[in-house]
Amino acid sequence: MAEFTEIEDDTITIETLKAASGEFDVTSIHYLDLKQKGIVNLGCIGQCDSLERLDVSRNSISILLPLNNLKQLTDLNVSANQIKTLDILGECREMNMKAEASIALTMESMKN
Repeated sequence: MAEFTEIEDDTITIETLKAASGEFDVTSIHYLDLKQKGIVNLGCIGQCDSLERLDVSRNSISILLPLNNLKQLTDLNVSANQIKTLDILGECREMNMKAEASIALTMESMKN
């Protein structure tokens, strides 16, 4: 599998999902490590129906809405991003969030 350093056009596409996972079908992806890839938009990540673990830390993501369809997702790392809202977390009761610092900073900035 070829290593890539950044997501083209700052948005996750079917092609980047396949390249990152080595899978031919995005519905077969169970784990993605996309930390520090220059991601701004989660794009079509919601098509990864089997995704259980996702690391998108150290990017510039502000909206988590595309994660709403990921019913199998149990581990999510969104630390060091620019998250604007945490509404998606209410949908993911079983999720093990690893974003304490990001959430704390986001909540503080939302008060202003």
